[in-house]
Amino acid sequence: DDGRRLVETFGAFAPFTNGWDWIDATMGGWMAFHIAITLATYILFPKITKAIPGSLAAIIVSTALEWALVRPIGYKTNTVKDLNSVKGSFPVPVWIDTKFGYKDIMPPLNSETLGIIIAPAITAAAIG
Repeated sequence: DDGRRLVETFGAFAPFTNGWDWIDATMGGWMAFHIAITLATYILFPKITKAIPGSLAAIIVSTALEWALVRPIGYKTNTVKDLNSVKGSFPVPVWIDTKFGYKDIMPPLNSETLGIIIAPAITAAAIG
């Protein structure tokens, strides 16, 4: 049990290590800057306006500061691309997907099928 906790704890530090032992103090400082700006925006932005959620505003402000302030002066912090690859494609509705053979086992997409599923769908949506 303790070994599992150690593995989980040290695994949580992986994004901060950049593939080396630890990130350098400069990147750590800029990451702390982003954390402070993000928290401040998250807390203060809803007091200014309720039109945009504070969490979304914090992401936008932190990203803008990274690209408008941190990168132009010669520093950077890790992005998702730096830590892992992001690949994929847009999902394909199963009724038209020919790659995995779902089209053969799915019911036809017509008014009869929609009539059958509309009541359970409304119930599920109402429940949450």
